[in-house]
Amino acid sequence: MNKKFNSNWNGEKTLSIDGTGVLPSVTNEEATKIYNYILKEYGEVKSILDIGAGRGLLQKTIEEISDCKVWSIEGYGSMPFEANKERLIVTDATIPFTSEYEKAFDLVTSFECIEHIHQSGQEAFWKNIFYASNNALVGIHVLNDEGPEHCFIRNKEWWCNFFESNSIEFKLLGEPTNIWNIWPKADCSLFFKLKKV
Repeated sequence: MNKKFNSNWNGEKTLSIDGTGVLPSVTNEEATKIYNYILKEYGEVKSILDIGAGRGLLQKTIEEISDCKVWSIEGYGSMPFEANKERLIVTDATIPFTSEYEKAFDLVTSFECIEHIHQSGQEAFWKNIFYASNNALVGIHVLNDEGPEHCFIRNKEWWCNFFESNSIEFKLLGEPTNIWNIWPKADCSLFFKLKKV
């Protein structure tokens, strides 16, 4: 897959783009475990869109250990990106995706990002996820209070109701009281496997 995906953003900070992805959220070991989970659950995946990719460490690791191509969406233009920049898309994921994204990926991932999306951008963000793929694997931070960076904190019940009311099949993979063994260090997050029906 050698498609080109257009950028829709100039890289500036917004209510939903805060630049905190400069702190890596996954290590090489965690990214490898995530990819092995993807293989087990989805079979051979040829293309992934990682939204809120930060430094691109998930992309970098997956592309080092497999033939899968990963495109990374990061809104903050000054991010010190470590993966293949040919597949870095500086984009605001709260602005509707253009037609080249339509069902272009086998899977969308988004970890340590959704809680940074301002309430005003949540609807467009979720539409974009399922415009790009019918399948998603997400981690959502839930334990701290809302603030300028983690500006959208909701509990497990809220997210389950949100998915049900939007015809999104979900499987809860982990939560703070029952840690996802793939990424045990992320003990303040909910992890979901999602499918749009």
